[in-house]
Amino acid sequence: VEGQGTLAQEWIVVGAHYDHIGFRNLPDESEGPNNGADDNGSGTVLILEMARILQDYVDSGGMASRDRRSVLFAGFGAEEDGLLGSCSYVYDNPAVPMARTVAMMNFDMVGRLRGETLYLSGGETSNLWAPLAANSNAPALVAPLSTSSCTGCTDHACFWREDVPFLGFFTGLHDEYHAPEDDVGTINFPGMVDVGRFALRALSRLMVVETPPTLTGRYPTE
Repeated sequence: VEGQGTLAQEWIVVGAHYDHIGFRNLPDESEGPNNGADDNGSGTVLILEMARILQDYVDSGGMASRDRRSVLFAGFGAEEDGLLGSCSYVYDNPAVPMARTVAMMNFDMVGRLRGETLYLSGGETSNLWAPLAANSNAPALVAPLSTSSCTGCTDHACFWREDVPFLGFFTGLHDEYHAPEDDVGTINFPGMVDVGRFALRALSRLMVVETPPTLTGRYPTE
């Protein structure tokens, strides 16, 4: 989604990985495959819908009078094999210059909202995330913001290594993680709508805020 005015050369990457583990760890392939509805069909579907809604909004005249950042929606492969797709993007073939990438929003397992709790990560990477999340959370979910994010569990890590602040969206682990039972019948679709609305409000604010997120916590090197 192209930006406008003085902020248009700054980019926000909104990402999710679309791969899963296939038939891995199944004693009999007739019992599979692992379809990965939550991990990470949920994140993939959500960013596609966010892209559609945001582009329709801009095309219909939304934000017409505002300078705004550009947004790239990106699907990454081979996350389950060691973040290969997202790290290849960052280090080998970025679609937009990393020097002009001011933030990353990552969606990994966002289909199992329970107790209205949405987990946010990346709190240590910018002081902007706490007020941005608070201002975007209406109607309110329970949305704790972690300041001790994992360093290799999902695609935000590759961006963080290159000093890009990130905000990660996650609805929690469950017994069906990396199992054949992670199928479409387990997905909380109304919950995904709530997560998507929260995320779109945060993204729209991030597109127009005057000063981009300042990195406050670098990727741990030890």
